[in-house]
Amino acid sequence: MRNRLPVVHSLWMAIISMSGMAAWAEMPAPTTIEADGTQFPFVSVGEGAAVLFVHGAIGDYRKWDALWQDVAEGHEVMAWTQRWFGSGDWPDDKPYSREVHAADLVAVVEAIGKPVNLVALSNGGPPAILAALLAPDLVKTLVLYEPNLPDVLFDGTEEEVAAVEAFFAGMDDVGAAVEAGDDAEAARALVEAIYALPEGGFETLDPVQKTMVLDNAHTVDLLWNGPDAIPINCEDPSGIKAPTLVVNGGDTLAAWRIEAEVIAGCIPGATRAEIVGVGHNGILAAKDEFLGLTLQFVDTH
Repeated sequence: MRNRLPVVHSLWMAIISMSGMAAWAEMPAPTTIEADGTQFPFVSVGEGAAVLFVHGAIGDYRKWDALWQDVAEGHEVMAWTQRWFGSGDWPDDKPYSREVHAADLVAVVEAIGKPVNLVALSNGGPPAILAALLAPDLVKTLVLYEPNLPDVLFDGTEEEVAAVEAFFAGMDDVGAAVEAGDDAEAARALVEAIYALPEGGFETLDPVQKTMVLDNAHTVDLLWNGPDAIPINCEDPSGIKAPTLVVNGGDTLAAWRIEAEVIAGCIPGATRAEIVGVGHNGILAAKDEFLGLTLQFVDTH
């Protein structure tokens, strides 16, 4: 039977509150880390257990801008920008695919030279899952917030299939913008779709996050028209050895919630948690709750 954390672990949150976490400050500018011959933007700050953050779609290392300082109070915070993301130039010898991102992630951890605790969001979830399978000795723990792996639902129950169909039906505006060649509009529409925001809701985001999304607008076309991923079914994550926590928001889209439930059920001994009142943007909208769950899990494993 899977473990289950409460929505907010009150004792842990009390400890965080008493510790007087530092006020928000902009994440340090990245340097680079060379992994398998490629230079990736990379941030490392703080001391303690290594926590490597893996961003999702239309993002980069800045996705964790509002979280890094709290984590660095007692951990080594690491964040990287995946291939094709950010504003730099990338070699065009490899396609945009989660298999490539997973291989890159393994290479980055190998370059770090020590085991890490992986914390992955949305589209960062599948590469993190694959990395935990490919390099089990390098992944100490795995924390997944609403991992985007609809593969596990395609042949599921009527509820699961309906949730996936509804999710993709909500992407019509994204597809239209991609077809029109309007990267910025495609990025705005994608954010509003996955966060379940009303039209124009993109403008309510934190300025750093809005800038990051628009800087990565070029990746929506890559996501939309990239090669089909090799399917991952429930049997694949069953080989994960790292202690795993899967989190979702209580007000998220049905597809995100069901994916989190199913994926947790595929990973032996996985712990499930839900944060009340937030959706796919819960890592920022409920930052303290998310960090409380994540750091408690990392520090007790």
